[in-house]
Amino acid sequence: MKYPGMAVMFLWQICMIAPRVLAIALFASQFKVFTFVFVGVHWILMTYWLHVQKTHFCSGKACEELLFNLVLAMIYIFCYINLKEGHTRYRYLIYYSLLYFENGALIVTWYLTTNAMDAWYRLPSLVGVLGSSVVGICVMLVYYKCLHPAKTIKWCIPITRENCLGSDIDYSITNSDTSAQETEQNFELQRLQNSASQA
Repeated sequence: MKYPGMAVMFLWQICMIAPRVLAIALFASQFKVFTFVFVGVHWILMTYWLHVQKTHFCSGKACEELLFNLVLAMIYIFCYINLKEGHTRYRYLIYYSLLYFENGALIVTWYLTTNAMDAWYRLPSLVGVLGSSVVGICVMLVYYKCLHPAKTIKWCIPITRENCLGSDIDYSITNSDTSAQETEQNFELQRLQNSASQA
């Protein structure tokens, strides 16, 4: 990836994470206990979503895979990390729609109920959280259209289970002695098999 692409990707992530942190922090300033309820519900939803995606990072061991999903779901409270091969646009759509709705609910609830009704940061916080997320989505679209290394991104693809949840390629490391080249060849073979089975 080239430096302009990294800079735009960094801006995209900042525009998505900063309003999330601000929305949760301001909500927590007013509703301390309910913040844990909100974060807990989001964590459970993200754990379930990861389970539905059928990630395979822990060599087929169910307990380790569950632990991996539980930890990654904590990261999903703030940002999305793609774990599955294939098109990501519908997964981004699902995640960022949920994030925007949650951020909006948190910041509007805080805005309407805050004890600091005359605080100078009240309106800028509301506009900043809602506006920054929209800017982040626009920056993400610029990245994928102009700066993505693949350069062959299709804008319109069919809505399928694979496009929403990812393909079923197994990324687990089954043998620590396997070379990187053999691992890549195995991934390529799985990609070809998945493509052939879909055709």
